[in-house]
Amino acid sequence: MAQTFRKLLALAVCVNLAGCTTMRAVPDWQGSATPSPLSGTHGLKSGEPITVTMSDGRKTELVFKRLTADHLEGSAGPNNSIVQIPRSQIHGVERPEVSAMKTAGLVATVLLGTLFAIGVSSMAVMPGP
Repeated sequence: MAQTFRKLLALAVCVNLAGCTTMRAVPDWQGSATPSPLSGTHGLKSGEPITVTMSDGRKTELVFKRLTADHLEGSAGPNNSIVQIPRSQIHGVERPEVSAMKTAGLVATVLLGTLFAIGVSSMAVMPGP
């Protein structure tokens, strides 16, 4: 039983570390074909992965580098080619974030499923009356 518990605990830790991510819209970009020029980088950090939705509906995944008054700059592809996208062509920007609720739900489901499997298997080996 102790060995099963350790395996269960190891599985729960792995699932928790993996986490569940969800794409979150970067404020002030979502839903605007021509985003207003704002100061700063909209909370984006250099080196973080983002998905840019163009005004024509195309999506581009890249690693954010910087934001200027005219364009968003990042790197994409296997050789990290520099990509510059004019701000006027950007419809929205999203970044992956860990979702605590999804992760908790996944951990709870794995734990309950494992406990159920242990319960069923222990009932199978119990002698009858």
